[in-house]
Amino acid sequence: MMIKIAFSSNSVRTESLGNCHWSALGSDLSGNGGYYDWKERRQLPGLRQLENIRLRERIREEFARSRQTYGSPRLAHALGYPGRRNRIARLMRLQRIFARQRSKYRVATTDSRHGGSIAPNRLHNLVVRRSNQVWVSDATAVLTGQVGCI
Repeated sequence: MMIKIAFSSNSVRTESLGNCHWSALGSDLSGNGGYYDWKERRQLPGLRQLENIRLRERIREEFARSRQTYGSPRLAHALGYPGRRNRIARLMRLQRIFARQRSKYRVATTDSRHGGSIAPNRLHNLVVRRSNQVWVSDATAVLTGQVGCI
């Protein structure tokens, strides 16, 4: 079966469809069917779009509940969709939702900017003649989990 196909540049090309039956081609040959299907889909969101809308709302709620610290893997687990991590990551990006990263814990043991007196060097004039004659130490931070305690 031979079909003539017209293009917008006014050129005509003949295509061979082999054993394909004309009715099997459907109405897509008119060139308008796909456009109107797309236009209708734009007006009425499909099932996936509706589910994305619901999922976006749940992502916003859970993200706020986590104090903006959960990324897509933890949000996927918290929402009960562990296999949808990439989809949740994509929806988070579209909404401009990014998890806050934890800052690295830094132990602050020395405050050199204070107005207090500095301990004197009592070993300034001492001459060390043998081992274990003089021992010195420094303040060490012990993590207790409490703020302000060392």
